[in-house]
Amino acid sequence: GLNPDTLANVNRLASTRDIHKGQLIRIPNYRGIFYKVGPKEDAKRLAKRFKISKDALTKVNGKAKSWHGRIIFIPGGKLGKTERKYFSGREFIPPLPAARVSSRYGMRKHPFTKRRTFHKGVDLAAKTGTQVKASGTGKVVFAGRKGAYGKLVILKHKLGYYTYYGHLSRIQVKKGMKIKQGQIIGRVGRTGRATGPHLHFELRRLGKTESPHRIIKHS
Repeated sequence: GLNPDTLANVNRLASTRDIHKGQLIRIPNYRGIFYKVGPKEDAKRLAKRFKISKDALTKVNGKAKSWHGRIIFIPGGKLGKTERKYFSGREFIPPLPAARVSSRYGMRKHPFTKRRTFHKGVDLAAKTGTQVKASGTGKVVFAGRKGAYGKLVILKHKLGYYTYYGHLSRIQVKKGMKIKQGQIIGRVGRTGRATGPHLHFELRRLGKTESPHRIIKHS
């Protein structure tokens, strides 16, 4: 009796189809979504925005002087128009449209340790120097070297989304810059811990990784 918005949001699925055999999922008591409360939002304003009663909100989330920064459950809530676009992947484009996927998101045999580990992103094989495009419109929050990532660019987008671009040979943006979708932000390389030239691309939301395969559809 639930809807796709509820199941996908509660279980942090990358899309409404991102389920697989053996996966453990949460089944809430009723329809709704999780929502991070902003600085100027309170129970009264949230109730008006989502067209539900204030009592329904406090019954599920408890009473508090301020919910700022908390992630609460909105009974009956649905994904907004903008969030739905991000959630479906329509707000992002492949950073290397013609590249080959050399390593997928998820469990894999680590190329260095040979142990099975979780791969947080997707590797896109391409020649050194190939232009890397911004997957979505956003702001540069990091541009420099970072451990195994080598030369890395991190873009911040709406709704808590971040995209990571690792192993670059050259970075062409600076921290604080506003970037448009499709803008060149760097060049493919093999800096950091890499076996060959490729782009390591990650999609994160609210601090957790999500599958980039709704954006990177080729193989």
